[in-house]
Amino acid sequence: MESIEQLNEKYNIKSIEHVGGGYINETSQISLFHEVLEKINNPNPVMFELGSGECYYSILFNNYFKTKNIKAKNICVEMDPARYEAGNKNILNNSCENIFVEKTYVGAIDPHIRGVLNQGEGGITIKNMCEKYNIVLSFILWSISIVSNIRIFTKFFFNGFYNCMNILSIVTGK
Repeated sequence: MESIEQLNEKYNIKSIEHVGGGYINETSQISLFHEVLEKINNPNPVMFELGSGECYYSILFNNYFKTKNIKAKNICVEMDPARYEAGNKNILNNSCENIFVEKTYVGAIDPHIRGVLNQGEGGITIKNMCEKYNIVLSFILWSISIVSNIRIFTKFFFNGFYNCMNILSIVTGK
């Protein structure tokens, strides 16, 4: 298992500004994420990083595929102003291309769905982001930091809009 420092060197990731916690405490998750990246065989990989914080995972995703001469696309969503700013600085510092950061939250998969997915007015939906960035989903790497949020995954998958995708879920937390 490669350390975070080894992965950063291998994929030319420069200093990452972080705002409390973040990737620096996620050695096992990053290792697993890297293993998953090695198994993705897609000529146009796309990653949604919801709650992107400092955008470390998107930068790793972007730079990983850059070493293979594959142009990846990343959509990052972060509502915390300090983390949003840190993420944008990290993207610029690492000369990443095709990473788009939205300063908002995911309020629902579809504005007509209520319940767990609807966090209120003003957020963006996965469907909106797909339309805005011209993305056709066929695979999702779903990372859930709190196991109880599996309810969100269930509604996400079974709402009919995404019922023909391959989904890999990494669940961490309590």
